[in-house]
This record gives sequence, structure tokens and C-alpha cells, in this order.
Amino acid sequence: MVTEIPGLSASDAAAPGTLPGLASTLRADAARMEEYARTLRATAATLDGLDEAPPWCGPVLEQQASACLVAADQLRTAAAAADTHVRATGATAATG
Repeated sequence: MVTEIPGLSASDAAAPGTLPGLASTLRADAARMEEYARTLRATAATLDGLDEAPPWCGPVLEQQASACLVAADQLRTAAAAADTHVRATGATAATG
């Protein structure tokens, strides 16, 4: 997903160390966290079918998957806040 920010060139939006670049990184991290959640849930389902798997594995993996989805939501919220700030101020200065 690419968010268009009026008034910024594609090179500004992709530049590392800029607020738009940080927002892009946050969105990529959110997608990665969702992928981790899918992997954890698939692993839990696989272990559920194994007799030798400890009974606590499934619930622990599900808890971790849920935490990944919460983190993904928080990362997207942070990216949206950064985008809002960029639109309001035209910020492209390096972060840090």
C-alpha cells in the first residue's frame, strides 16, 4: 500500500531519514507483523495435530499472534500520524 502525500515528490517520500520515509517503514513493519501472526497461527495449527506437542504451545502461540496484530495496528496508527503531520507541516526534514 502506498500513501500519496500531496506536495511531496516520490523521492522525498521514499528518502530514508525523513518523516515520510519513517511512515513508509512503519507500514512495512506493520505488514511484517501481520505475516508473523499468520506464521504463528499456522505453527499452532500444525502443533495442534501432534501428540508430542506440549498442550501450552497452541495458546502461547495464539497469544503471541494476537500481540503481533496489536503491534501492527499500533505501527499503522503511528504511520498515519506521521502522514498527517507531513501533510499539515510539509515536514521532510531528517528525523533523529
